[in-house]
Amino acid sequence: MKRATLKTLSSHLELSVSTVSRALKDGPEVKPETIARVKRAAAELGYVPDLRGVKLRTGQTFTIHAFLAAPKADEVGDAGSVALTQGMHRSLADTSYSLIQVPLSPGSDALAAVQRIDEAQLTDGMIMDLTRPQDPRARYLLERDVPFVTFGRTELYTPHAYFDIDNEDAAYQATALLIRRGHRRIALIDGELEYLFCQQRLAGYRRALAEAGLPFHKGLTSHADRDADRSAQTVQHMLAFDRPPTGYVCVNEVVTLGILYGLSTAGFQAGDGVDVVSREGTRLSAYLPWRVSTCYYPLSLAGERLASFLLRLLAGEDPAALQEVVKVEVIER
Repeated sequence: MKRATLKTLSSHLELSVSTVSRALKDGPEVKPETIARVKRAAAELGYVPDLRGVKLRTGQTFTIHAFLAAPKADEVGDAGSVALTQGMHRSLADTSYSLIQVPLSPGSDALAAVQRIDEAQLTDGMIMDLTRPQDPRARYLLERDVPFVTFGRTELYTPHAYFDIDNEDAAYQATALLIRRGHRRIALIDGELEYLFCQQRLAGYRRALAEAGLPFHKGLTSHADRDADRSAQTVQHMLAFDRPPTGYVCVNEVVTLGILYGLSTAGFQAGDGVDVVSREGTRLSAYLPWRVSTCYYPLSLAGERLASFLLRLLAGEDPAALQEVVKVEVIER
């Protein structure tokens, strides 16, 4: 079947090509009923805009790249990453933009990946997670004036667009919940401290302990790869302490799975006096045999916000006006 074009729509509707084109762009000079009629016909005839000419004239690629953390080979992936990209796709669904995900496994050179895409002029904008306080990728893109949004904040002086979850408050709420349940030896199983969100979580954890008059023990914190295998090993190591922890604050669902596996292999079962609170972006914990409480914010919504912020940046909005931090919902189980 021949592809529908502006001329096809023009002939079918008995309207000029310019009127059809303006109607598809919601031109204010076109009557609302005409716009609705044109868009209805476009959907019926399967019209898709041909962007090749626009790309040549403007240099736009109509492509967005999302640089997101990925697990080590053959390790359990984070269900939240899938939800995050689903949310991005939802925001881009009614636009001309396509999303390309660039998975970055542990040890990848994240800056080099960003530079490679930018230097080849393959993208109109970028979305990035796992931010550092002085994030080199953000500095590079600010210097190059490339539109980008980060999932997480930085401590750079130049403002940039970001969407973030209040990680300090999430860790504070999780630790405070365990304290209210009577736990006095509480472990924080988190990612590497080079990332700002991990520093924020450590601050929230320590604040909750201090308010309850509990001492901070560095040995009850772990800052390593956020994978199930490493988390299971960490739990097994901590269970060998003279006074092992009875409460665990986890960075995400994958770490939670590793902790539960480590507890199970040590002979613990649900209800044995050990509590786990997970930072969660999906409803995974609701289906586990252990009753895991969570600090929940749907990552699909985070993905939507990240992509929508980038679209607004591309439309010319000020990055300083595109900064948002949201709170988690504490779900007790």
